[in-house]
Amino acid sequence: MKKFILFLTLLPNLFFANDLNSNEDFELVVVRNTKTILFDSYKGSADFSIKMFQLYGNTKKNIGIQFNKKSKTLDLSETLPGTYVISAYSNKQYVDYLVKVYPDDIKIVDEKVIQNPVFNHLGKKMSISLLSDETEILVRFENFKNETIFLKYFSSEELNKKVFNLKNRYGKIKTTIEFDDKIFKSEIML
Repeated sequence: MKKFILFLTLLPNLFFANDLNSNEDFELVVVRNTKTILFDSYKGSADFSIKMFQLYGNTKKNIGIQFNKKSKTLDLSETLPGTYVISAYSNKQYVDYLVKVYPDDIKIVDEKVIQNPVFNHLGKKMSISLLSDETEILVRFENFKNETIFLKYFSSEELNKKVFNLKNRYGKIKTTIEFDDKIFKSEIML
């Protein structure tokens, strides 16, 4: 019964979920006999970016990288051995790769696709659904003058239950969701 109620709760979100993507259009390849990674996006997105973090226990530190945007390659030959997360963004989708760097080799241990939040609005009400277990999600609304009109942190559970009332607003409203070094944006016209 609980699964059925959960299904009914998520059904409206799935109906409006036109931004959900799988990573079928996105691939990471280790170039043989090198410490170079090739990022391939079949759609050839212009908004392709890479961030890399070194893991220290439960924390991670952003590190500088030598990413070649033209060839979409990341050279890890000068990277110290250790465990890293490489976060790739393309086609409105993030994919995080857990990578082990060894003195003479690299291995892709795991990958995780981060789904875009689903922005639903009807009239002057908006809800945001996020398929994540994040505990600190920043939600920001800006008006057409780029002035912040709302800024607050939520847990994913709180955010999934929240309905935002924009009754005194008009024009273009920009919504930004930030968590775990990821940024998602959406715009609506009221």
